[in-house]
Amino acid sequence: MKTMIGISKGMAVMTMIILLTACTSDNYDMEMTPKAKTPDVISKIENINAELEQLKTPFVTRGWKDWNRNKRNELVRADFKGCYDGVKYGYEIGKQIDSSRGGCFGAIIGGVIGGGVSSWWKYRDMDHKLECNDADIETISELCRSLAQKGDITESGITNLDEALKGDSIVNNDLILLSNLDALSLCIGKMHNTALATFDGSSGPNMDKNDEKYPDKKIDAETIELQLSLIDSKELKTKCKQIAIDICTGEKNESDSTTDKIIRLFDEALDSYTENAEDIAFIIGKYCEIIDSTADLTEEEKTQVKAAFSTALYSISYWETKMK
Repeated sequence: MKTMIGISKGMAVMTMIILLTACTSDNYDMEMTPKAKTPDVISKIENINAELEQLKTPFVTRGWKDWNRNKRNELVRADFKGCYDGVKYGYEIGKQIDSSRGGCFGAIIGGVIGGGVSSWWKYRDMDHKLECNDADIETISELCRSLAQKGDITESGITNLDEALKGDSIVNNDLILLSNLDALSLCIGKMHNTALATFDGSSGPNMDKNDEKYPDKKIDAETIELQLSLIDSKELKTKCKQIAIDICTGEKNESDSTTDKIIRLFDEALDSYTENAEDIAFIIGKYCEIIDSTADLTEEEKTQVKAAFSTALYSISYWETKMK
């Protein structure tokens, strides 16, 4: 009997040792598992935000009547986030339609529709008049359609937009230089303001399709048909509508992707540092210096992020003008 008890105690001790060893081994493995390294591009942008935090000064509301800086930023935020997601989905849908050129044109068109509709619906939502109707999407689509038919949408940007913009909704050259943005990104931002000017009735698409008036037209008929198929894509319009709804209702889900993190950091900088368009241009310029030189992002991801930045730059110029 004593022998049996001794054996039982021995087995219990051995079992305990095995369990303790296993637990210790698991803990050791967990400690030895390396944490995911923060991409270099994120670390550098975080450093920029930390420097901006040291530079910021108390904000003073200037000429906003019942509006204030926070409401302006809500509109700018809706604009650039709508563009950001629109470029992403436009690129994906465009690649499905035409693997060689569809991505580029889809990104341009998706960014314009996604950003424009998100912006306008957010503006109306502030007066509790949010109406998620397809007519607004069709308004921007018609603007894009007019430009496509005239051959104004190219792989390097959109031409003949200045005629549709007035006053301070055009970003001055000093801010453009400060932003370090490329021509394609700037065209998406400019197109965004053209869409908003179409919504508010201060301007509209030039519907003159006379080729003789546009002798420099360099887009062939096949490319125009590709662009029109993207503009009329039911899938893209549905995506852009959902983007705008999610932004207006605060239900937009964000991931831990590198580009999403960059957009979040930009959003933080917008709230903590910016008082005017010059501040935004300064931040964008610093961000672009890092983004352009990083190997952490693909060229498509760089385009997506910089299109959002450009939209923010043009957006603040538009809303500051409108709310004076």
